[in-house]
Amino acid sequence: KAIEHVSKENGNMYIFRKEALMFQMEENNASDMIIKKLGLTPPAPAVANRGNLKATNKIGFFDANSAIPQLPAYKQAASDIQVYSEMLKKEIEKIAAAVQKIAQEIEQGNLTDAQKKAKEAEGQKLMQQYQELQQSAQGKLRDKENKLMEPIYKALQEKINEVAKEGSYTFIFKMES
Repeated sequence: KAIEHVSKENGNMYIFRKEALMFQMEENNASDMIIKKLGLTPPAPAVANRGNLKATNKIGFFDANSAIPQLPAYKQAASDIQVYSEMLKKEIEKIAAAVQKIAQEIEQGNLTDAQKKAKEAEGQKLMQQYQELQQSAQGKLRDKENKLMEPIYKALQEKINEVAKEGSYTFIFKMES
């Protein structure tokens, strides 16, 4: 209700959650007014004019899905991620083939009891490695992707901030399909 009241009082057409913003101008931060409406004392503002809302806001958007894949750094990162994914897949397949080979050797019945026990132990060890690698592969791939994509998204955010300042945009939203 406090948010709705402040919005109506100041003629705001939109009030967004901070998580949805890619860029914001601090003077459009309505937090202090809303905190006061809730009967609380707002903290000391970092910016002196915080809460003095502009009468008009310039809102823009950025179509991330069409722009990001065109970046050379993104293309290289996507290629590196694909190569890493294939490497993990081959590693998993290699262990699976070794387990299958051991199972076939045991089924053939040409082994002594001692050899059979040794092969079964080897097969169990490989099966454990196989399961561990399968379980960790997605996490490893996600970590690799995060490592490669983080600088790309950081550089992109810097450019969005530059455009926002140069064009006097109050908000720039990232549009995704």
